[in-house]
Amino acid sequence: TFLVGDLVEADGTIANAVADIVGVVIQEVDAAASTNTNVLTLARGPAMVSKSAINLNGLILADVVTKLKSLGIMVNDAV
Repeated sequence: TFLVGDLVEADGTIANAVADIVGVVIQEVDAAASTNTNVLTLARGPAMVSKSAINLNGLILADVVTKLKSLGIMVNDAV
C-alpha cells in the first residue's frame, strides 16, 4: 500500500535513502509488489507539500526538505 506522503524511488519502492527520493505519493493505492500498478506521484515542482504530510520512514526531515526543494517541491509547516 502506498499512502499519501510516502517518498518513493525511481523503481517504485519506498525510499530508504534521501538521495534516492524522486517523488512524493499524492494518491493512496494498494499495489502488490509483483504488479505493474500506477501510483500518482509528485515528481517535480513548482509545488508545495506540508511537513506533516510527509512519511519520513526513518529519514531526517531537514534532509528530506533539502532533497524535495532540489526537485522544486517546497515544504511548508502547513498548506
